[in-house]
Amino acid sequence: MPDYATDKYSVLKDRFGHNAFRPLQEEAVDTILSGRDLLMILPTGGGKSLSYQLPALLMEGTTVVISPLLALMHDQVQSLKAQGMRTILSNIRLNYFVIDEAHCISEWGHEFRADYRALSQLRDFFPGIAIAAFTATATAHVREDILHLLRLNGPNVLQGQIYRDNLQITVRHRIKDGYDQLRDFLDDHKTESGIVYAFSRKSVEAVAHFLQQKGYAAAAYHAGMPTEQRNAVFDDFVHDRVRIIVATIAFGMGIDKSNIRYVFHMSLPKTVENYYQEIGRAGRDGDHADVVMLFGVQDLIQQKRFVEMNEDETYKAHLMQKLGAIHRYASAETCRHQQLAEYFGDRIEPCKTHCDNCLEPEYDKRDITTEAQMLLSCVYRTGQRC
Repeated sequence: MPDYATDKYSVLKDRFGHNAFRPLQEEAVDTILSGRDLLMILPTGGGKSLSYQLPALLMEGTTVVISPLLALMHDQVQSLKAQGMRTILSNIRLNYFVIDEAHCISEWGHEFRADYRALSQLRDFFPGIAIAAFTATATAHVREDILHLLRLNGPNVLQGQIYRDNLQITVRHRIKDGYDQLRDFLDDHKTESGIVYAFSRKSVEAVAHFLQQKGYAAAAYHAGMPTEQRNAVFDDFVHDRVRIIVATIAFGMGIDKSNIRYVFHMSLPKTVENYYQEIGRAGRDGDHADVVMLFGVQDLIQQKRFVEMNEDETYKAHLMQKLGAIHRYASAETCRHQQLAEYFGDRIEPCKTHCDNCLEPEYDKRDITTEAQMLLSCVYRTGQRC
């Protein structure tokens, strides 16, 4: 086996511009270079991409990267070209496979992609080629699913710390449509880049229009837009021609932009996993970033409608559990960072200063469990009309 010890530091400096590895990056690089299978669970912004791009620059042969999103693939290709990787070999010799967003293989996680299940066949067709799987979010159940379904052989499992102390987390009850709350927040972040997440394409267009009318450099982004338009918006945001992206969850996965200073949710996200990935797009440079969520009972009703449309009763029950988890998170009075860590199987002390519950333990808190139960019972008994 070649000795990559010196070369990896040279590539880190010369190609990526870094003097040192981030936590767990070097372990991941060494695992891949040794030809061993790998599962890396590292929060967004922790440096997963470098962990497999750097070995690809050192090893002979071609690395195959499998990703669920075209936008992510485009971003990665542009990054590699910028680092001098311009030649595509016609006589391909594979060195290893990279499975990005590996949680998509598990139907018990989030963003499940049925096509990802076919990746289990890699072991049949390429038994001697190592597999490196990467994801930002995985509960213990999903982690075991990834290991089992990808048939990883004695893999090195690396899991980063969930807690990101540069993120200031705030959750508030939405007042009316939340537009005034959003505007008040943006008035304190006028020169900064950020993402505003809304529930539907219609609401994305409405929020973007509102911000544009108020003079903000904002643009809408959702899956219903033409590809050329989405790509143009993406490029404008990456190069700071547009400061604010208003988007559905179709935007953000794999974006390589380090100076996003805030992520603002207009409504309750679909799952804790989605929420954690989405807020993880803020502050990737390690500097302070604000993440704010607005939510109301209407969000729960709206999300529940979509869950009820699923015909698989077992999967429907699972989705309801996910919905319950994100609602409990939004309604809870304990440390936000601690809740997130516990959800993903980690344990930390309360952050004390980096979330609303620790800073404002008495802020606008009262138990509305009974009222919420009465409302949901009413919705159910009236055929789920509202």
